[in-house]
Amino acid sequence: PLKGIVTTHTFRAMNTEWWLGTADDRDLAPLEALVHTAEARYSRFQPDSLLSQLNRDRTLRDAELTSLVRDALALGAATEGAFDIRIGAAVRAAGYDRSFETITAALRSPALTFAPPVAALTIEVDGDEVRLRGTGSVDLGGIAKGWTVDRVAEALEAAGCLDYLVDGGGDIRLRGHDERGEPWVVGVGEGHT
Repeated sequence: PLKGIVTTHTFRAMNTEWWLGTADDRDLAPLEALVHTAEARYSRFQPDSLLSQLNRDRTLRDAELTSLVRDALALGAATEGAFDIRIGAAVRAAGYDRSFETITAALRSPALTFAPPVAALTIEVDGDEVRLRGTGSVDLGGIAKGWTVDRVAEALEAAGCLDYLVDGGGDIRLRGHDERGEPWVVGVGEGHT
């Protein structure tokens, strides 16, 4: 999609298509592993993920998970509650109890089930530990993919790559210049820049 991209790598993760591109020749496969690792750690659809463990055991000590939860709580505060990771029970009650890839194959009755209000759940962060108090569960689906896009971009930059595009199903981060040394221009919509 961008002029000057030399190396590309595509794969499927987090129920979406990922596209990585760099302006130099490098192995991008290790970055795919980074994305799959993040998915395995933070997906509510995987019963052995750290997120599932937190929701089940109500407390978990893990520095990276705690950092992600802190970021999510800060985003919730910045949006005055419009973004809220305490919505896990509500999305399951609304029928979103499996990934979009499998949900249409197993549609249930349109009747909604009961879910506790998000305010019934308190999230406490102390050092590298997250504790859940009350009723409900955490869902990191609104932040984990974008957070992972940022981790991939940071890994590229740490490896000396300054011209790249990371696209995780529309969560995008890019940095770079075209073959003339001009900053890349990103078009939004058909025929617009």
